[in-house]
Amino acid sequence: MEKYYDFLSKCIELKDFIENLRFRNLRDSKKLEKKGVYRKFNKIVSEIKNIVEQLKESEYSFEIVKLLEELNEVERIIAYFKIGENFTKDSEYYPNPLPERILWILSYGDIQKYSEIKIKYLNPYNSKIYKYGFLKKRYC
Repeated sequence: MEKYYDFLSKCIELKDFIENLRFRNLRDSKKLEKKGVYRKFNKIVSEIKNIVEQLKESEYSFEIVKLLEELNEVERIIAYFKIGENFTKDSEYYPNPLPERILWILSYGDIQKYSEIKIKYLNPYNSKIYKYGFLKKRYC
């Protein structure tokens, strides 16, 4: 059970990290790299992945782990963020939805790649993150 709490705390850490990024600074990929944003983001995500792997092997069965197995990597990262967001409930409304910040980081500042993954993963009609309720249709 302790690993599950570790999982939740890392999801909250990811949520806080994404929330604290200033959107205007996301446009400059060199500045983000220099500040270690990509490195820190990837570190948090890999820590969450390790905890999820340990949860898969544990004697307890968690429904969320089963759902996460059905998602691809980008969808999982957005799901981790939303899990963290749902457990804090102190999130503010941002004019630019926070899942878009995640996709921008995953695209490493490449506007074309960002557009492609945004169309693919923030489309409520074919994305599993909408199917499982991690995102609502207002993010499309």
